[in-house]
Amino acid sequence: MVNAKPREIAIVRMDDGGLAGDCEASTGNTPGCRLPADPGLREQGWEWRCNADALKVDQIVESYRELGFEIRLEPINLNGLAASCGGCKPALAQSTAVYVRAKGRP
Repeated sequence: MVNAKPREIAIVRMDDGGLAGDCEASTGNTPGCRLPADPGLREQGWEWRCNADALKVDQIVESYRELGFEIRLEPINLNGLAASCGGCKPALAQSTAVYVRAKGRP
């Protein structure tokens, strides 16, 4: 019997807002999908930091607040997920995208 290595999934958000319909993200040997960043948010100075489930989002928000950032939570745009990444979709659909920016920025 061969010991199978657990499969890891990496989600890569494209800062340029680009979409990828397949899992050809530059994630080394780990398959991944490219999720589009919201170009409107980037223009307003918001930077995507992570995707978090309900169990972690409060902790992440509190940490960024302590560091002096404004925080914005948005639903995750799942349009960049490839058909072969369907296993990730339910978990990501219940997660939130965390954006931050320096306080006082217009």
